Amino acid sequence: MVKIKEKVSAGKPIPRSAIEPVMVAEDSGVDYVKWEQWKALSNYRAAADLTKGSLLVGSMLTDKKGLPEGKVVVGLSLKDGQYPRGLKAGDVVAAYRVGDAKGGSGGSSGDGGDSGGGDALLVRSATVDTVTGTNDGIGGGDLPVAVVVNQDEAPALTQAAANGAVSVVRLSTNSGT
Repeated sequence: MVKIKEKVSAGKPIPRSAIEPVMVAEDSGVDYVKWEQWKALSNYRAAADLTKGSLLVGSMLTDKKGLPEGKVVVGLSLKDGQYPRGLKAGDVVAAYRVGDAKGGSGGSSGDGGDSGGGDALLVRSATVDTVTGTNDGIGGGDLPVAVVVNQDEAPALTQAAANGAVSVVRLSTNSGT
């Protein structure tokens, strides 16, 4: 059977490095994934967080490539200086509200001006889903970036993004650099 040897987050593919074969007594009442089927795992993702040491069963897998429960994708159009060079899919970033006091919404809401003087942190940790275009410092212009955030963080981030008042800071990268 297939045993999980390292954590795999919900919605993620199950890499070969995260599994190993293990011998268990066969039980017709349990839908174990047999080791002979490991190559087929590339067609599936983890339906929930898979923990180290668990035996893989069919109900732990999904063929849906959507987002995990409670997550959404928010699009940002970042100007030069609002993102680090070399930003790429898989990077983990924090998002901050930026701009001056007059850069608000022009009076559309009574509580909009309050956010400028308060905590500028909009999202503590977001995963970059896609980066469209080049961000190597050549050519300038806006950089379209999509980030995966918790659903409850989306309204404030979306509002700031619509006003061009978001800057992202890279926390880590998927390549360890």
